[in-house]
Amino acid sequence: MLKAEKKCRIEGCTYKYKSGGWCHAHYERFRRYGDPLAGGSPHEPNSEKCKAEGCDKPSLAKCLCSGHYSLFRKYGDHTIAKYKWHARGKNQWHECSTGYMWRYAPGDPNATANNYVYQHRSVMSEKLGRPLRKNENVHHLNGDRKDNRPENLELWVKTQPPGQRVSDLLMWARQILEDYKDLA
Repeated sequence: MLKAEKKCRIEGCTYKYKSGGWCHAHYERFRRYGDPLAGGSPHEPNSEKCKAEGCDKPSLAKCLCSGHYSLFRKYGDHTIAKYKWHARGKNQWHECSTGYMWRYAPGDPNATANNYVYQHRSVMSEKLGRPLRKNENVHHLNGDRKDNRPENLELWVKTQPPGQRVSDLLMWARQILEDYKDLA
């Protein structure tokens, strides 16, 4: 009795199959693009544009750019997003999962690396008349992270001296007094 050869199910392909009845190359094309015949070699970048409406970025996988492909992998649909900026507006305040209010504000001196600004930091910055320093944070007196009235906010400093020698502590205390002389 002869064993049946396990060849790729793509017509004309002579390689042995790996998974799903496809050889390694066709399987990788299916995994990457959603079609075993799409995309040429699995090692070449896909030169087509993203198939998502209004997106001009180059496609990465399944004819989607990296952002839309990430949504597809997370939600099963590239059109679903946790935040739909076009509907809610980037410049409006939003509540994040930690309870703080934030908005997208590129160029703001108090913005995070991702260009988001927390409302309590923005209010304190306006109250002080300057951007907050890296060693400063803002405390809510009543504990409500959404209550960003100036009278509910308190400026805290989170620096520590480099050592515990008396001379280091005195130098640190003098620096704090110098930095915050306008608030005293």
